[in-house]
Amino acid sequence: MHKDFNQLATDLKAGNTTAAQQDYAKIQQDFQSQQGGQTQTHRHHHHHGGGGTGESNSIDQLLSQLGLALQSGNFSTAQQAYASLQQDFQQYAGVNALPSASGSSGVSLSA
Repeated sequence: MHKDFNQLATDLKAGNTTAAQQDYAKIQQDFQSQQGGQTQTHRHHHHHGGGGTGESNSIDQLLSQLGLALQSGNFSTAQQAYASLQQDFQQYAGVNALPSASGSSGVSLSA
């Protein structure tokens, strides 16, 4: 997933729409498979609080924004959405994937 993210950043900077759209599709697939394919059901019944669903929902929204920006060829919006996504993914990964590393990573989210 991180590899796809880096590739997307490269293609966005280069202004390569076609490649960026392909990278975006891969990232979306990766994210949905990480979610266990439940991103569709989350939209219909929102669970407030608990379980880190807030992060995954905001990532879902940002992915949609990014996709729309790429489709319309709006690279400045796409880059903004990408930057926000990157931050969210770091938090999401910190919360869900690497709970043990949160203290020793040297990146403090409370700064």
